[in-house]
Amino acid sequence: MEAKTWSVRPSSLVALEGDSYEAYCFDQAIGYLGRRIESELEEVEGKNKHEIERKRKAILSKYFDLGEKTSGFADPAALFAK
Repeated sequence: MEAKTWSVRPSSLVALEGDSYEAYCFDQAIGYLGRRIESELEEVEGKNKHEIERKRKAILSKYFDLGEKTSGFADPAALFAK
């Protein structure tokens, strides 16, 4: 979103060399991830606005740490963190 807002490549926001292969790969990865998340969020259906919002938060929590639990089960990967 920041790259769209400022009309710059995502790689420039993290100070990668403009024409480097690494910058190109970073831009491609960010584009892919952004399109994937947007697609998943657009496909959400629900009976009401609250249900749709809850489902969208669950999708976002798969990709980002929102500081909220979305299920009543512990995350097995957390056992191996740090």
